[in-house]
Amino acid sequence: MQKKKRRVLICLILILALLCSMAVPIFKLIFPMAFEDLVIAYAHENHLPVSLVAAVIWCESRFQPEAVSSAGACGLMQLTPPTFRELAAELGLPINCNILDPNANIRCGTAYLQKLLDLFPELPTALAAYNAGIGNVTKWLADPRYSHDGRTLHTIPFAETRGYVKRVLAVQKLYEKLYPQKGDS
Repeated sequence: MQKKKRRVLICLILILALLCSMAVPIFKLIFPMAFEDLVIAYAHENHLPVSLVAAVIWCESRFQPEAVSSAGACGLMQLTPPTFRELAAELGLPINCNILDPNANIRCGTAYLQKLLDLFPELPTALAAYNAGIGNVTKWLADPRYSHDGRTLHTIPFAETRGYVKRVLAVQKLYEKLYPQKGDS
């Protein structure tokens, strides 16, 4: 009987080892690093962690460049057309650049994310602004029900935004683990 238990235990250990060795490739299928060169280049250009940019893209569009939300946000980083046009102009992109073009979208999206971090230095607050808008976050920071210090949100009143911030931060940790060689800045 001991030999049988030992064989079963060895088989279980081998199966577990096989599953663990398959975990990373499976996770990489679920959390790809598409448009890798653009993600890395524009993350570095805007002094953002690569893992953060990848996480925002994954949460916003699942790396689908043609994605359009019900609210009209477009592309990999789900920018609204007015925000995209404003950022494109600031960055000197051609007036007719396409919001769905991965290069233009990631370039503008990372610039926008860095702008939000300049306005709201706490990452969860900046991510809340990315999702709910600068106006909403500014109001929340001024309201003691949501912020004790005017810098940090202790409560995010929109459930969608609350979930979005948690999701991006969790996915960022996954990207850090799955793609450590991508040089987070």
